[in-house]
Amino acid sequence: IRNVTAEVGAAVLRAAVAEGLAEGHGVVGSKELEHMSKEDTVEYVRGNMWYPEYSPLVHEK
Repeated sequence: IRNVTAEVGAAVLRAAVAEGLAEGHGVVGSKELEHMSKEDTVEYVRGNMWYPEYSPLVHEK
């Protein structure tokens, strides 16, 4: 599911860049997004995806 999500997210990002709607995030601005390849866009999206990291619910002795 995460691979498909990254591909869809990258396609949405590329469409937003093409329409001039993307603002960028962090150190990556809209100009950098314009020059990213498809693979770079997927990696950018994958790097900004949320990954759940849960603390244990029971304290181990």
